[in-house]
Order: sequence, then structure tokens, then C-alpha cells
Amino acid sequence: MENFDIGKMMELFGNFNQLLDTFTRKLSSKTVESSVGGGMVKLTMNGLGKVVRLEIDEELIKMNDKSMMEDMLSAAINLAMEELKKLFQQSLTEIMEENLPLINMIKDMLGGNEE
Repeated sequence: MENFDIGKMMELFGNFNQLLDTFTRKLSSKTVESSVGGGMVKLTMNGLGKVVRLEIDEELIKMNDKSMMEDMLSAAINLAMEELKKLFQQSLTEIMEENLPLINMIKDMLGGNEE
């Protein structure tokens, strides 16, 4: 790293920080949904993993079966988390592709493309 330029590095990292903020905002505006038990439990999470809606059918509540309700809630959460992983990967791929020049500049600055 003969031509190390701290100013350029700070600029690139500032741009990268903006990129991370954009990524976070995009994820928080997207949602994933899961439904189990024939729709008796429905769960919606935002892209950051925050539960934004949980619906439990009245019939499930009337059954008064705590164990069944716990199983359905766990299944709905796990299913939503699987969808969240897919959303995260897809969003990460998109933002990386959109910002490849910036990412490559940072790698070059850090010596990541040396042969």
C-alpha cells in the first residue's frame, strides 16, 4: 500500500456507511409473512426481524390448548425467519451488485485485490 491516502479511505468508508444505512432502511421497509395451522396463526416480520403483526384465530384460542398454541407460534416464527434469511440474502446481493465499484475501491484500498 505505497500510495495510501487516508482522506480517500475516509471518503470511501463514509460512502460505505451510507450504503449500510440504505441497506438497513430497505430491509426495515420490507416484510415477510408466515402462516401455520391452516391460517390459525399468521405472523409478519419486517426485514430487520421485528415482529410487526401477529394474528391468532379465535378458534385456536377457544381450544384452550396451550401446548398447541406454543407449537404453532414457534412454527410461525421459524418459518418467518427462514423467509427473512432469503430476503436478507436477496437484498444483500442487490445492494452489492448496485454498488460494486464502491466495494471494489474499498477492497483495493485495503489491499484485498493484491496478487
